[in-house]
Amino acid sequence: MTRPEPFDGSAFLPPGVKHVPGMAQELMDELAPLLAAEGIDLNNPPEDLDVFNAALRSASERRNMELFIPVGEERVRALVLVFSAIKQVAMGDEGTGIAVLSAAVPQATDTAPSVGHVCGVTWAMLDSVLSNRLAADALEGFVIPAGEEALRVAAAHTLIEARHGGATTSTAALIGLHNGANAMVGAVLALAGVLITAARRLDTSVTELMRGELGRGEAGELAAALARLETPEPSAGGRQRRKAHKKERRTEASTVRRADARLFNNAVAWYSRHEADDTEDVQMYSFGLEAALAVARGAGLDPHSPTDVCALATFVALLPPGDDDEAAGAEHLILLGSIPRYANYRVDQSQDDPEWQAALRRCIGIVEGSSAESDAGYHHASWPEPVGDLEGLVHRMVLAESEPERERRLAAELILPAVSGIPRVVEWVGKGRPVTSTGGVRRADIAALGGFLGLDVVGVASPSLSTEGPRELTSMWDHPLLENWWTTLLEMGILETSSTRVKPGEKAGHPLAPEEIEQFVRVMVAATILPSPEVLEPSEGYTAWVVINALTEAIERGAEAVLPTGLGFGAEVYAGPVLRGLADLGVANVTRDKRGTRVSVPADLRLPVAAGARYVVRVLQDAHELG
Repeated sequence: MTRPEPFDGSAFLPPGVKHVPGMAQELMDELAPLLAAEGIDLNNPPEDLDVFNAALRSASERRNMELFIPVGEERVRALVLVFSAIKQVAMGDEGTGIAVLSAAVPQATDTAPSVGHVCGVTWAMLDSVLSNRLAADALEGFVIPAGEEALRVAAAHTLIEARHGGATTSTAALIGLHNGANAMVGAVLALAGVLITAARRLDTSVTELMRGELGRGEAGELAAALARLETPEPSAGGRQRRKAHKKERRTEASTVRRADARLFNNAVAWYSRHEADDTEDVQMYSFGLEAALAVARGAGLDPHSPTDVCALATFVALLPPGDDDEAAGAEHLILLGSIPRYANYRVDQSQDDPEWQAALRRCIGIVEGSSAESDAGYHHASWPEPVGDLEGLVHRMVLAESEPERERRLAAELILPAVSGIPRVVEWVGKGRPVTSTGGVRRADIAALGGFLGLDVVGVASPSLSTEGPRELTSMWDHPLLENWWTTLLEMGILETSSTRVKPGEKAGHPLAPEEIEQFVRVMVAATILPSPEVLEPSEGYTAWVVINALTEAIERGAEAVLPTGLGFGAEVYAGPVLRGLADLGVANVTRDKRGTRVSVPADLRLPVAAGARYVVRVLQDAHELG
């Protein structure tokens, strides 16, 4: 005899529609005794349809109560299973805690609780605690302690419903959107997060909390105890005890609130400096991010976790407002759109941490409604067709360039800050300067290095919220132009680094030849268009093609080219830094307003820009063939 798989049965299937012969009759047979209690005989139903429908609604509600609100021994079995799982999670063994719940079965037996009963008792306790506003405030900053994304999303949904006292009345949405298994496990993980945080803030243990009232599936006393943390009552011990209590509170929920406020302000300040088109854009992002952070905290999701930020995006996308509410729909889109922009901020602040990069791509995919693979909409097959023949264009420009034109190009290249700054940075490095473990200059040297490029930047340990004055960087790598320039100086042998110092390289002792200057500019252009060709993501390749096509058109026409609209959210996120990088480098003029984005290339710099773009095209074509 084969052992049944855990979570087997109809309650665990994903939502869908399947015709089962006789199902309607079976349901009516189950409702018959309940309808009889309402005075309705199914064999002789009343002629008044309103009377029948009212009785049917009442019977259905009572049937749902039977499915999700156990009594007696069934209630005890459900609570024992819930607390057994939470105990394991609280001890740090999340896998075992989740596995414990596999003992639940589709229909309750004399030895095992049903999935519905486990959901019901858990939802009721969450409703009791979180619908108390002061108790919920005292739990500020608690997080769902375990689970893959689908379970975390189910837990988040449960918590949001419970905050409005409605988890027990939202069975259709919770089961329908997440399926029985995920709804059950998500609810228990949500309660585990609440109890772990409550135990810490009440200076007790999860085991102790699960005794007494809570052990009976009631949480009124727990809610009251948590509420008292937010409104401490005067007691024997006087002022000193109240001061100590307030100090303890500051280290818990209130600390989380202040940290979230700083996070919000820093993210908005960064966006206003690096991404925003205008004041209205900043205001919309501020509105969306504030709402997103509020949802995250209410749903037990940590905005400092890449995994939880993805779960937040999935959850927000899962529950759009009704189609008939245009205003709510617009607000929902602003909220959802703020999440990948926030992830982009975290990528920048984490110096391109791979987990945050993956979260950014995932969030972009969620916003665009693509599959779980966020770059699905940007697969190689969907990359734009090249505009014109860039290879032929470069070849023709090289052959047609006259000596006066060559001299003007060289003069234009020499006055680019990235080129004119070369002898200055070599002199500044002198016999050697210290570098950080990442190979970049120290924060104290960022202002000097940026000055060689005409950048108003300064290195700081913690950025302020002001948008006035120098751009504050926690690392040299936070600025794309600084990163590209430093890397190119090293690649071309103008500088070289050891584990602790930078010093002049073998090519630093003499001026660069004209062809070396052209190569330097070409490499800088290519690195700006495609910063990381060795780890090329489809969305970055898509964006690079869009930018290259605009540059090609601008060079061929000798006039402004307009970037196409409707590129998709991912392309818009990636295109901003690329275009700003080209403008900062001095090789392109970029104008952005509500009418669109326009790009032009100075006449004397068209050849090196085209040559740099051509190199990127070759990389993209190789990737396309491999992809």
